Order: sequence, then C-alpha cells, then structure tokens
Amino acid sequence: MITSVDVTQLGAGAAQALSAGSSGHVVVASSRATYIRTQHGLAALTPPGTYPGPLHALLSRPIPRFAAGTPIHVDRACVAIGDQLLLNLVDAEDWRGYMPQESALAAARLGAAEAAASVATRSSLFSEPWAGATTGWTSAVAAGDLELLASLVGGVGPGLTPSGDDVLAGTLLVARLLWGVSAVPRLVRCAAGGRSSDLAVAFLFWAAQGQSLGPVHELFRAAVERRPADALECAQLVGEVGASSGADLCLGIARALESLPVM
Repeated sequence: MITSVDVTQLGAGAAQALSAGSSGHVVVASSRATYIRTQHGLAALTPPGTYPGPLHALLSRPIPRFAAGTPIHVDRACVAIGDQLLLNLVDAEDWRGYMPQESALAAARLGAAEAAASVATRSSLFSEPWAGATTGWTSAVAAGDLELLASLVGGVGPGLTPSGDDVLAGTLLVARLLWGVSAVPRLVRCAAGGRSSDLAVAFLFWAAQGQSLGPVHELFRAAVERRPADALECAQLVGEVGASSGADLCLGIARALESLPVM
C-alpha cells in the first residue's frame, strides 16, 4: 500500500533538489530527517515542528525510516520514495529566511553578536582535541581570510555536520549579509574548499547565499529591529539544535559579527 504525505514548506535548496524530473536516492535517515540527493542537490525531509531551513522539506507528518540507496523520483506534483511513499508537492509553500539590508545589519552587529555569543560558549571547538586543531581560526575571520578559515575548521569536530563546518557556515552567512551579493562566488568557493562532508557542503553552499535555519534569521530581524530580548530568545532556540551544531553555528555568527571586516 502506498502512503501519501503532504509537503507543507520548501526551502530554496529543497525546492531545487525536488524540481520536476529529478531522480536520486536516500542518502541517510535519522530520527530527525531523511536526507535525499538528486542531480539537482540535497534535501532534508523533516517532520512537523522542525525549524525551516534552506534544505528542509517540511512534512505534514512523520515518515518511515528508509534505507540508504532507496530510489527517489520527482514529477510535477509529487515525490516517489521507493514503492511505499508519495510526497505531495501541490500545496508546498516556498520559504526564504529574512535577509536584512547590509547597512541595517552593520548597524546592529553588536546586538546580534551578543545574542549569538550567549550560546556560543557551548561549541565543541572549545574542547580538545578540536580546539588545538583549529588554532588561528579567529584571526582568519578578523583578517577576512575565509579561505584560510575553511582550511582550518572544515571537517573538524563531531556531528553529522562537523562542528567546524557549522562555525564556517555561521561565518559565511554573516559575510554574505554584510558583504552583499557580489561576494557570493567567493563565499561559495570557500564553502567547497574545506574538508567537509557532502551534507555539510550543502548547508555551507546555502549559508554562502544568505540562507540558514529559521531562528537564525529571526535573530537578525530582532537585532535590526532593536529587540534584544527576542534576539536572545532566538539564539537560545538555535542553541538547542543538535548536540552542539546550534552552538557551533552561533560561534561562527558571533565571531564574524564581532570582527569580520567590511569589504
């Protein structure tokens, strides 16, 4: 029997990966997401209540866990996963994270940095052996040398997306928001220039284009609108993501806001 589940929301990366005519397979499945890859990119099928994000295809209800390699095919209206599940795309809404004007975020850097720093202390990059392996990364950020940053932290640390990649994602995100669209080609090259996993590279690619998890964008919005308590609350929500992924992401955001030069 084939089960049908609605897709309620699509991030930019998920929409690209699930474009009509795409085909591919399940990469990995966990209790939090089923990651699938097509020739157009990677998407994360996530259950209700998951934060929006660029790779996230939010589902109306949870789905079974599929084995890696299970085939995927997308037509105009649905996604077929093996011979057991159809994901209905008809009513899926596009999601894009809030992106402040460069000047607005520049004026709110301190407030946004303080909010992100409130949870950044829990980052795995402060623990050995990873702290010793990433010596000099903060100096690379302050110098605007994101190529060096990628070489220092890319692929370093624990997690499905390693801690160093999450730090790099936070830095690339802030760089895109402060440096503008002209910086995107360089930032995309940095996203692919470390020792990152395939999954981490997908997140980094979209961070380089100014897209991250929903509460990260709401942190920026709150900081720009001078709502420090709300910015702090958003940072706490980010900090709850994964074992340390959210804290790692906030560490990259905080350090970039504090010291990344304006280009």
